[in-house]
Amino acid sequence: MKGVYMREGFRGHTLLNDFLFPAFAKELKSRNWLISNRECSHYPDERIKIGSEYNWFAGEELLDIISNHQIQFIWAIFSGFPKSITFNEIMKYELPDHEYAGYWKNPISIQHPLSDMEIAAWDSTYTTIIATDDTFIDLFVNHFPQSQDLQHYINTKR
Repeated sequence: MKGVYMREGFRGHTLLNDFLFPAFAKELKSRNWLISNRECSHYPDERIKIGSEYNWFAGEELLDIISNHQIQFIWAIFSGFPKSITFNEIMKYELPDHEYAGYWKNPISIQHPLSDMEIAAWDSTYTTIIATDDTFIDLFVNHFPQSQDLQHYINTKR
C-alpha cells in the first residue's frame, strides 16, 4: 500500500477536474465512489446536495459531475470500491471521516475495510491519496512529481 501527500507546488489540488482527471480518469471510472465528510465551495449539481451525509456514485457519474462543474472539495473523503462490491455491503461500516488516525501513522491505511483507494481533501490545504495498488500512486506521481510520499512525510514531519 502506498500513499502520497500534496500541498506545495500545485495550486488548486482540491479542484478534482484539474487535479485528478489528468492523473487517473480511467482508474476513477473503473470504481464506485462513496463521498463522505464533505464540504464544497458550491453545489452546482443536484446530485451533490448540501447537508447530505454521503454521496454514492458510479465512477462514470462522478466523472460526469466533476467534468461539467468546477467544484472545489474543501473537505471530503472519496472512498473507491471495486464495482463488484455492493452499496449494501459498503454501508455495513461507518462512514469515513477526517478523524481517522490511520492517515498519519505508518504503515498508512485506508479507513473503509472494503475500499481499495481513498482520496482525502483537507480544508482546501492539502490532499492525500492512498491505494492498495501501487500502480495508482505511481501514475499520480508520474503526473505530479511534486507530490510527496506520505510514509516519508509521516516519518519526517510528525
